[in-house]
Amino acid sequence: MAVICAESLLARGELQAAEREAQALLRREPENADALYIAGAAASRAGKLEEAEQILRQALSIDPACAHFHHELGRVLKRRGDIKAAVDSFREALRLKAEAGDVLVDLGMAHLERGALQEAVNRLRQALRQDPQHLLSHIQLGDALRRLGRIREARVYLQQALGLWLVATLLRPWRALRAALAARADEPRSAAQFAELAREHLARGNKRLAARLADRALELSSECAVALSVRGRMLALEGRVDAGLEALRRAQALAPRNAAMALDLARALRSAGLRRESAAAYEQCLAIDPNHPQALAEAAAMLARDARSERADHLLDRLARARPRDADTYAAIGRCRLLCKDLSGAASALKQALAIDPSHPQALSCRAGLLLEQGRLGDADAASRRAVEAAPESGLAHFQRGLLHMAQAQWSDAAASFREAAALDAQEPINRVQLAMALRNDARASEAEKILRESVARWPGDPACWHELGNALHDLGETAEARDCFETALRLRPDHPDTLASLASIINTMGDLGAAETYARRALAVDPAHPRARTNLGLILLKRGGWAEGWDLYESRKQHPEHRAIFSRFPFPEWDGTSLAGKTLLVYPEQGLGDEIMFASCLPDVARSAGHLIVECDPRLALLIARSLPGSSVFPRPRTHSNEWVRSLSPQPDYQVAIGSLARYYRRTAQDFPRHPGYLQPAPGSVEAWRERLQDLGRGVRVGLSWRGGIPRTGRARRSFDLTSLAPLLYRPNCRFISLQYGNAREEIARMAEQTGIHVALWQEAIDDYDQTAALTCALDAVVTVCTSLVHLCGALGRPTFVLAPYSPEWRYGISGESMAWYPSVTIARQPRPGDWAGALAAGGEWLDVMVREASSRPVPAA
Repeated sequence: MAVICAESLLARGELQAAEREAQALLRREPENADALYIAGAAASRAGKLEEAEQILRQALSIDPACAHFHHELGRVLKRRGDIKAAVDSFREALRLKAEAGDVLVDLGMAHLERGALQEAVNRLRQALRQDPQHLLSHIQLGDALRRLGRIREARVYLQQALGLWLVATLLRPWRALRAALAARADEPRSAAQFAELAREHLARGNKRLAARLADRALELSSECAVALSVRGRMLALEGRVDAGLEALRRAQALAPRNAAMALDLARALRSAGLRRESAAAYEQCLAIDPNHPQALAEAAAMLARDARSERADHLLDRLARARPRDADTYAAIGRCRLLCKDLSGAASALKQALAIDPSHPQALSCRAGLLLEQGRLGDADAASRRAVEAAPESGLAHFQRGLLHMAQAQWSDAAASFREAAALDAQEPINRVQLAMALRNDARASEAEKILRESVARWPGDPACWHELGNALHDLGETAEARDCFETALRLRPDHPDTLASLASIINTMGDLGAAETYARRALAVDPAHPRARTNLGLILLKRGGWAEGWDLYESRKQHPEHRAIFSRFPFPEWDGTSLAGKTLLVYPEQGLGDEIMFASCLPDVARSAGHLIVECDPRLALLIARSLPGSSVFPRPRTHSNEWVRSLSPQPDYQVAIGSLARYYRRTAQDFPRHPGYLQPAPGSVEAWRERLQDLGRGVRVGLSWRGGIPRTGRARRSFDLTSLAPLLYRPNCRFISLQYGNAREEIARMAEQTGIHVALWQEAIDDYDQTAALTCALDAVVTVCTSLVHLCGALGRPTFVLAPYSPEWRYGISGESMAWYPSVTIARQPRPGDWAGALAAGGEWLDVMVREASSRPVPAA
């Protein structure tokens, strides 16, 4: 291959000959990126820097994914004095390949030249982790430490550099002879030579040339194990998983005692989600080389993810014995301990790793994860920032930053971090899984579904991809397909508590509470403390009216990783049901507006029990709650994680509690739910004003209407209507309909009038101001609505309300019956089977007819 001949000439310093070969090749193939690279590198070494930069940029325009080209361009830019651009090129080279010790050295030297001494130290330490014998890294690191004033550390590295220089001097004649022998042939001739070059170019980040060289080797010998291994890795990188695995298996069969090939196969199997086969391949690698550090660390991490902590511990012990006093070792141990939720073990290992190497990227990233697990969000934020700054090309650093954003409910920021992690670690399905999870929480379930369908096509054996696809489909209302996805995940990873918990949730949605409970209890048999399994079992029991046990299990919602920050905002002890006599209690919101209204039914009970009650609430509810709880302190607050405002409270709270936890103490039996006439008080003057405005609609029963509820991830598809589909219910001459639908419903209302002749009144000012929504609701005769926050507002105001409920609604509506425990004024009509609204709509019509008859039988007020 001419390009290899030209590269050989370049390596020997025969610059003019190398350039002639490259130019000859370019005359035949003007778009040959490798020939352009050789021409550019030759120009660079000849000192023609401007020409070199131009040629290398041309090569990159053809193949922008070649790390080797970015590295060479960075060297040219550095020599031209454009250090910032050089740093950017080196970072891009790092982003595109993992085996990059030489790039790290150049990046460290660039940081040193621009005076960024700590960044230089970080990069040079990384370079030495990849090649502990690299002479220049020792020299440059010693210089950086000296300039930072860390003389003792600098002396160690400079002394090591002196030792390496002496060894290199003694070995120089032998190395020169070996180089001369290697240079005798300008072009490789055997399959083995082509295969070795393929492996070298893959390590340098030139994947395209590596593939060509591997193919040439296989043309010469279809049984060349090294070429098969390189080809298999390339196919896997391209997403052709099955073909890649086939090549890697053939390579391993041809060289069964080659640990590197066994490791390549294990990694590809792990990335494909074939965890059992991957574990076997790791064991094969360790049978060949029992102390192989990468195999020990990676196998332990995989086992830790699968909750096989005992076997993971065994491998970690072997790793510690094989490489004691090594930062990589302690970082790997810390990561596995973190995956196993052994926080003290993780803290100890990561402390040791960072004592050896304060800038170790994996240790810094895992420390951020540890602080997050400990609930120390401020410290976790600082640690994750430091990890990203220390190694912006580390996928793990961006992954941990994404987890931090998730814990703070910063969904779009989390998606951005996981997207970056997925770009950097394209072979790790978990990055795409977490990206999809962030998108779902950001109400972008359709985007999540697209990413996950691509993921299961690429990694059909990965249970996490199938599991998260099930969650996305659940959000989109595709319950049957979602269940199929969860069952596929469970077949791939039997008795995994996450999947069992999700199956409990989806089957609950489908209405089979017995089967749902079975799955939840199976999950708890595997992991009795599993937060989602406990929460889901609690929701199933609450749906059946099993209040006492249900509330106790419902407390586990506080342990969900993405929700923990909500429950750790305040510095006061959590109330545990002890006497509140003479005590001040702070109650804070945690969920949606409807949940906040529903649980507010317990606030009068708390106000009677406590010496003083402080309520933080959604600003939309402030006037309603303040009017309804005279003597209590009400603070409207937007949803933030700040708690500074509580410092000004007097008296300071003795306890704090989430509003959703109040029912655990005040609603433990069916008899504890009061038959109230309403516990929220509207503004009397506003109610009267709305009654007067409603007179303009003419005679008839005034009926409020809401037809759309929730967001995709809370089941909008299952509980919403297009307004025109309600026409059969609304064809009633003695009714006047008024929109209570949140958002902008003007177009739907206009379309309804045009297509059916039914007019629905809309006062947008009442929709936009929740206190006015409450007043308008109280001025109406009745409300018909789907399952949405309006149900809770109407019930809390004591207004007659008819709810159109799906076959298996959320737990607060119960699983059967026409009544709702929370609200005596609410009547429910349920689908007899999923998707069948005919019966519910008919029942709604009958209910409205009763409202009309009752209204007509009431005496007309005297003028």
